Amino acid sequence: MIIKKRIDKWTEQVDMANTATEGLRMLKFFDYDVVLVNLNMPVMNGFEFTQQLRILEKRRGNNIDVIGLTALSHPMMPLLSTFSGVNEYIVKSVDYRELEDKLINKDFLHQN
Repeated sequence: MIIKKRIDKWTEQVDMANTATEGLRMLKFFDYDVVLVNLNMPVMNGFEFTQQLRILEKRRGNNIDVIGLTALSHPMMPLLSTFSGVNEYIVKSVDYRELEDKLINKDFLHQN
């Protein structure tokens, strides 16, 4: 919720899902350029979510960048991210400048 409020200041369109299942449902009906996902969600973690997102992505023929957010700074994080299809990740607490830079570099936000 805090991250959403921050991103709302940077762009016009931000949707938020409260669960991985809700997020996957949204992905079936709406097109997104980028998805931020908590890698440590309960029930379905962010890696599992991203694998399901990649399956939906292939069916729909679109390309979605995934930025994972995690509280774990673990040496296996790059490997787990790559294996599951997460494009990039940020270790929480989120450095909003780093997040904004990643979104600008991917051309999801345009500098004023």
